[in-house]
Amino acid sequence: MKRFYTFFGLIFATVLLTYAPPVSAQVTGPQIYWTSYSGAIHRSSLDGSNVETHVSGQDYAQSIAIDMAAGKVYWGDREWSRIYRSSLDGSNVERLVTGVRPHCIALDTAAGKIYWGKGYGKIMRADFNGTNIETFIANPDYAAETNANLNYRVSGIAVDVTGGKIYWAESGGGRDEGKIKCADLNGSDIKILVSELWGLRAIALDVEGGKMYWAEGTGVFDSIKRANLDGTDIDTLLLEDAYMRAIALDVEGGKIYWSQFDSLDDPARIIGSIKRINLDRTNIETIVSEIHRPGGIALNLSTADVSGTASIDGITISEIMVASKGGRLPQWIELHNPSDTHAVNLKGWTLEIQNRRSTNFKGRINATLTFKDGTVEPQETLLIISKQDRASNHFQNEQIYNLSNQHPNLQDMVLSEEGFYLKLSNAAGETRDEVGNLDGKRNTDDKPAWSLPKSLTEEETRASMIRTHVDGAPQLGTDASGWVSAINTKLVTGTTTYYGHPDDIGAPGIESGGALPVSLSRFRAELTDAGVSIKWITESELDNAGFNILRSETKDGEFKIVNPQLIQGAGTTSERHTYTWTDTTAKPNVVYYYQIEDISHAGDRKQLATVRMRGYVSAVGKLTTKWGNLKLQK
Repeated sequence: MKRFYTFFGLIFATVLLTYAPPVSAQVTGPQIYWTSYSGAIHRSSLDGSNVETHVSGQDYAQSIAIDMAAGKVYWGDREWSRIYRSSLDGSNVERLVTGVRPHCIALDTAAGKIYWGKGYGKIMRADFNGTNIETFIANPDYAAETNANLNYRVSGIAVDVTGGKIYWAESGGGRDEGKIKCADLNGSDIKILVSELWGLRAIALDVEGGKMYWAEGTGVFDSIKRANLDGTDIDTLLLEDAYMRAIALDVEGGKIYWSQFDSLDDPARIIGSIKRINLDRTNIETIVSEIHRPGGIALNLSTADVSGTASIDGITISEIMVASKGGRLPQWIELHNPSDTHAVNLKGWTLEIQNRRSTNFKGRINATLTFKDGTVEPQETLLIISKQDRASNHFQNEQIYNLSNQHPNLQDMVLSEEGFYLKLSNAAGETRDEVGNLDGKRNTDDKPAWSLPKSLTEEETRASMIRTHVDGAPQLGTDASGWVSAINTKLVTGTTTYYGHPDDIGAPGIESGGALPVSLSRFRAELTDAGVSIKWITESELDNAGFNILRSETKDGEFKIVNPQLIQGAGTTSERHTYTWTDTTAKPNVVYYYQIEDISHAGDRKQLATVRMRGYVSAVGKLTTKWGNLKLQK
């Protein structure tokens, strides 16, 4: 459900779709994104090939950041003081915040926070949807908003989610006045790590390697430097005859990327480029050139394909409740969006319905409905219901499409319990899915090609028909093998979601062909007197039976379950839950890796995260270094 927020003064936030996706779509696999003064954001493969426009119609998008797990790109437009976001393919552009003049932005993906830097040494933050805007750090040294203090701006931010730290580059008002600082993510314990820097413009972190990188200089000979996270052991990685603008780090690839102005001779027509170098100082490459005033750069190192149209509108019919108890209970049809990155607006889509003629069916034999609205978010579902009724509490208004309200000409009974055919088409008229046991030809006395899965138990409890999957792909919906009755799944012993009656057997609101979603915001391990304490937080859970903790002594080794019995989950909930489990079998002087997986009531398993101990448990029971390196899986 979209929410619109207004704040008094200059700052306000809203959600607004304004731009169309780019026409071309060539980039697959890891990409680099960059901003430019030309009013567009571009992207390419990491080697600079397949350059294309991500979004256009911007003014001066100066800074950029990517949430790879959620498939979102965020950018700041300093000219118009706004922050935007979009999907990785450039669709679904939203204006989140305005009136804030961001010099740089960064993301805390665990807490769902956007950070941005301003003048006067100030850092602001807000929720990912642009709400709850607040001043995170206001530097008291430059609190007076004078023109001189405006130059003390925060020009780069990096967030260490695992270590609970934020680092930032603070440009000074003159020579040798720049500083690199850090603080806890609650804004406390501010420290100056490096000082007396000139022309400080960007910062990036290698948390696992214990290094930070930054760009600085006069615009004549700029440099990329690095140091330990505490500011010691400063080392110059690169000296370049150019004006560097931003940096981006690919630790696993062993490279650092940067944008630069190649010439400052004509301020009205500054041309720049994007380059990269190996972290061992070898092999400088120009990957993209002739860019009009390049600004921020960011890397999407995911191997997911963000370009194909199939992922944009590959909606499938995933589950159907055909039994209605003579019309007393609602029928429903579930649509699923398998994309990791693209929401799909169903306005203008059509659903054609053909029903088996029978004496007990009182609905329309043939009908076509055109969707008036409805959006299916990435990896989410939309439930088409014949009429409103009771439901489990995880359903939101935007997940329901009520036929009795939207299409009053359709009666309560929409589907014949003997046989039906459904065809889903997008707004361009292209067929996206076909399901059912009839042939789809109207005005014929169809005989079902196969019997629908059993919809009632011996106790007359309703059960849905669920789409079967092989290797994650839905099977043919017009074949009997494409469906299974919920009676023949483990849902019969542990149903936690329903639409119509609490005793129904099914999983509406959950795409049953894949692992069920649990939103994990934290997974950490700490040494205690009792052993290694594993703590995690979920923001929401769907049909979650519980968790397993797995352990290995090597990153690529075999992970084995160490909890003797399943750690009970919360079932289906939209509320935050905190869990703790202690591994009492951890041995001293051993480096451990821990994984967490969730188990659905249907038996689906999904690994959620891995945490690694970056040191040893000593014989006296103390950790020699910090725990860290949380890597949330998409």
